[in-house]
Amino acid sequence: MLGREHKELAARLAGFEAFSDCEQADLVALAKVGRVTTMPAQWTFVHEGTPADAVYVLLAGSARVLTGGQERAVLQPGAVIGEMALLGHSLRSASLVSAEPVEALRVEYDALATLLEERPRLQQSVGAVYEQHRAQD
Repeated sequence: MLGREHKELAARLAGFEAFSDCEQADLVALAKVGRVTTMPAQWTFVHEGTPADAVYVLLAGSARVLTGGQERAVLQPGAVIGEMALLGHSLRSASLVSAEPVEALRVEYDALATLLEERPRLQQSVGAVYEQHRAQD
């Protein structure tokens, strides 16, 4: 991605509640370490009970959260997906299936872990999402 594209992606991320306390530099850094990916409808992109390797930020489309094959929620753009396995040091707790074509920012765990150490506001934002998801479980 070019610098301009990173800034545009950072601007999109800034519009999401999960990142409302982050500075633009935090979001540009997140955009730089991530990769925008698209998935077709009905694509399982996170599998319950498997080791996790990345966090996703849903940019467009919606995704269904399934636990034990039962739908628990439908996620909309702005949702942060997969932080529980990273921060909780556990296997994936649910499967995610795109309900329609999805665009998401995929951030590998190694890159995200380094970024969270360097960017306290981003660490607080992802930590807040983690705590919110833990409370819902």
